[in-house]
Amino acid sequence: CHVYFTLIKSLGAQYKIQDAICIGFNVLTQLGVECSSSPPDRNAMVKEAMEIKMTLTQLKDAEILNFREMKDNDVRTAMKFLQILCVYGYLAKQQYVLFFIITMVKLTLRHGICKES
Repeated sequence: CHVYFTLIKSLGAQYKIQDAICIGFNVLTQLGVECSSSPPDRNAMVKEAMEIKMTLTQLKDAEILNFREMKDNDVRTAMKFLQILCVYGYLAKQQYVLFFIITMVKLTLRHGICKES
């Protein structure tokens, strides 16, 4: 995966953002993260964001501060890819940004906290 991460960063530096995002989606799929290279449905993403907001508002500050550490290496790797894809999405493909963020939050809630959380 390190090779793909370097390739994605290289493509991003060359302003080949769509190529970087496409490779990122392929890597995420290999890591077990459900995603599609077609733009996500905005209404579905907003609905999912609202559901996550409700989940987060029900957590106490102490629960969030004491969240378990993410142990699954595939999920940690996926988070690294999602983090860079968030930046590229913001720069060139805004329709993907909400998807990347929601996916990161869902992985954090399901698997625990890591540096990228």
